[in-house]
Amino acid sequence: MSIPLLFFVHGFRGTIDSFCQFPDELRKDLNDVNIFKYESVSKGEYAVQVTALADALKREGGGRPVIIIGHSMGGLLAVDAAIALGSEGSDVDVKGVLAFDSPFFGIREELIVDRIEFVLSIPSLILSPIGTIFAIVGAMLSYFSNKQVKQIVDRWILTQKEYAKFLAPLWDIKGMTKRFDALKQLKRKLVFKCFYALRSTAPSATSNLKRSFITHPPPEIISLYDFKPILYTERIHGDEVDIHMDMFQSKLHKKAYRNMFTETMTFVTGVLRAKLD
Repeated sequence: MSIPLLFFVHGFRGTIDSFCQFPDELRKDLNDVNIFKYESVSKGEYAVQVTALADALKREGGGRPVIIIGHSMGGLLAVDAAIALGSEGSDVDVKGVLAFDSPFFGIREELIVDRIEFVLSIPSLILSPIGTIFAIVGAMLSYFSNKQVKQIVDRWILTQKEYAKFLAPLWDIKGMTKRFDALKQLKRKLVFKCFYALRSTAPSATSNLKRSFITHPPPEIISLYDFKPILYTERIHGDEVDIHMDMFQSKLHKKAYRNMFTETMTFVTGVLRAKLD
């Protein structure tokens, strides 16, 4: 059998280095796999970027088993490209899609509300990728009853149209469920899994909250697809957003990283050994 390919897709405004040492460590421990780090474009029409990813998979993955591994928006791209390839009857053999902290059902609303006024005070040229997401998604979802804030957001969004086009799936509520309906209907079945970061706050007399970056999927999706939390307890400063951005930093999250790495190894080896109907 041809050597399997692990095809990595970074998130919004990321780079091929966004996964840090994670891909190379997987290749070392798995031995018989190749890796490819895809550099996507985080602006313009989302559908165009899905097609570009599907074309890259045809170039790099033809004739061998492929597992697509995506972080954040890269997970959405990975699933949609796999659906596109399957729907057109491509010979690219996508065995599985593994997503990390991908907002298939959006970003948790409280995070957007908490951060929106702060991120809009920062010049857009130096705004972080995650700050851009909060600003754009916050505007599109119209979470704000404060008219003054909403007006500020609306003015800001005019300068961010190309990013907003790419992030459109984050407020396409109907499309969120349709994506998984399409995945279920593929003739050539693949294995899907999503690991998401769960931040555990320090225990107190009243609470020990566990918070995520992503909005949790509805029960009907959970019953069909595997969404599994990775518990992050070691970070002293920062919140779920910071963990989302640096979840592949092994020095910051030693226990969580090791757990995530082991779970990924189990997923990859299991998918490559399985015979899918």
